[in-house]
Amino acid sequence: MNRGYKIGKRSLGVLGANPTLLVFPVVSAILSLGVLGLAAGVFVGGESYLSYLSTHLADLLGVSSEKGTLYLGVIALFIAYFILAAITTFFTSALTFCAASYFTKQSVSFRAGMAAAWRARRKILVWALASATVGIGLRLIEERFEGAGDIAAALFGVAWNAMTFFIVPVLVLDEGVTVRGMFEQSAETLKEKWGESAGSMGIGLIILLAAVVPVLAILGLAFLGVFPSVLVWVMLVAAVIAIAVLVMQTVGAIARTALYIDARTGMAVEEFADLNSREVMA
Repeated sequence: MNRGYKIGKRSLGVLGANPTLLVFPVVSAILSLGVLGLAAGVFVGGESYLSYLSTHLADLLGVSSEKGTLYLGVIALFIAYFILAAITTFFTSALTFCAASYFTKQSVSFRAGMAAAWRARRKILVWALASATVGIGLRLIEERFEGAGDIAAALFGVAWNAMTFFIVPVLVLDEGVTVRGMFEQSAETLKEKWGESAGSMGIGLIILLAAVVPVLAILGLAFLGVFPSVLVWVMLVAAVIAIAVLVMQTVGAIARTALYIDARTGMAVEEFADLNSREVMA
């Protein structure tokens, strides 16, 4: 917690100096919600068409209609996972590039960040494909092997998240890196900066804990009858949580960018320079 607080405080300072960085996760969230809404609309309004697809898929694979429906669900889930991962990674890459530009004393702009993410689009798609494959694979393991499958999936998930912790800075800041190289480089960076990385992982918890105060205040006012309807305080609580999540994503990306630049250049960025290894690890 102490480690995460120190890193998070400096990252929040960077966000305060560059509030436009928050635009990237906001746009990403809007597009992601749009995709989820579209998917929900297809499943609700296109029941007959989905039934048609599952029947033909079952005939094509030579399986029962129940399995055809199951396989279609897995395919649809994979496509949704892939699209959402691609959207999130694209805008996080743009955010990372802008944070790196700020740390290296270059101009920061939304357009430059988007251009950098577009240049890395092939690697982003590869990463989204890998992320979707692993995500669906872990879900299938959990459902297929109860108990042991849950444990195995959890352990592999932790290892996968650790290995790919720096994947976004790698794919957007190192333009010459290969697909295999970006996974290797992410893992190597984590080994070098494991203490600071562990600290940055605690940033999210700290921000969410900070969001508890306004949430409790809203609930207290609701209990006292300040709000005319349930919908009002529910929307306020949802807004606080949404803001906390967006800030958490932005600050986390800023911290990862700073740690990655430190690992690659051997020099801490100015905003983190006074946090030596001993202080960060404390």
